[in-house]
Amino acid sequence: MVDPDHADISVRRQCELLAVNRSGLYYQPCGESAETLHPKRLIDEEYTRRPFYGSRRMRQWLQERGYRVGRHRVRRLMELLGLQAVYPKPRLSQAGEGHRIYPYLLRDVAITRVHRGLCLSRQQELLDSPGWTTNLFTNRGTKASPVAFSKTSGNTGMS
Repeated sequence: MVDPDHADISVRRQCELLAVNRSGLYYQPCGESAETLHPKRLIDEEYTRRPFYGSRRMRQWLQERGYRVGRHRVRRLMELLGLQAVYPKPRLSQAGEGHRIYPYLLRDVAITRVHRGLCLSRQQELLDSPGWTTNLFTNRGTKASPVAFSKTSGNTGMS
């Protein structure tokens, strides 16, 4: 953009026309120091082995190997490398869109025998599965509970 060897226009005028600061022309970025490169390489290697390490755990891992680094330095180096710990994010237990909410069927049922809850949940699975219907209900207390199941044929309610 700016040509320092231009015969007609000075560097000052070129910078003025381009709306560029002259100090930016002379700035030479310094490279990474060995003091930074080595921990950076170690962080990258350890992250490939254990991507769930965050800055705190990574700092501890480096300190165990004799490096005197703080968490904020490790965090800055991880940001430079574009690394972020893999962990469950917020709202993990929120239901997906269109997800059916199943009622808890054993809320008022007293589990008095071994496998009582398991049997009742299996009966509900059969009731919910397509093509199955109950043939006989018996009234136990206030709740009607299915006694027998049969496979339906076609669109009829019962076979």
